[in-house]
Amino acid sequence: MSKDDEQVLVFPHCGLPRLGEFPGLATSTEAWTAFVCDVLPNCRFMRRGDVEDDPTMQQVIPYVVCRWHNKVLVYNRGVKGGEKRLADKWSIGIGGHINLIDEHKSRIDTIRAAAYRELAEELGPVSVVPVLHYVGVLKTDANEVDHVHTGVVFIAYFNTQMVFTGSEEIERHKWLSIDELKNYDLWSEVVRDHLVKEEE
Repeated sequence: MSKDDEQVLVFPHCGLPRLGEFPGLATSTEAWTAFVCDVLPNCRFMRRGDVEDDPTMQQVIPYVVCRWHNKVLVYNRGVKGGEKRLADKWSIGIGGHINLIDEHKSRIDTIRAAAYRELAEELGPVSVVPVLHYVGVLKTDANEVDHVHTGVVFIAYFNTQMVFTGSEEIERHKWLSIDELKNYDLWSEVVRDHLVKEEE
């Protein structure tokens, strides 16, 4: 199956204002309630090629930040990655589109299943599967990629400084402290600012 023909989870852009002020990361309890009650019920699967350039439909992206003590996993997106517009950029979030294979009875379980699948695909096998902690809903509009994607941010806490096998989409990775995170893609910068505030 081609990338354009895969089914991805989307929701109407008109649901975003209910979550709070964007661009940015909405982390409030009210934003979570609105996301679960107003946005998720309107999610559906659509052909990726039909929504890739349509900002009225937001593609949902689980975005997982891996933590080990005060370190964050950073990686360079390989040129063989699925999203060519982000190739060769550094990031702190592991994520990707949500497909039919991830579908569960509830939408939030579907999103979590996709997040775990992406972790396994991009990082390889781990001895202990980390618990995902929900952070917030992420939306920016700085470029053509941002216009059609909305992130659901999680943090995965690891108890060891693991070395991951990686995939073709992740060419290099390393653990850095938060104050070392500079010059990354916009989503990474937004989440980094949140992490800095959390540690103040």
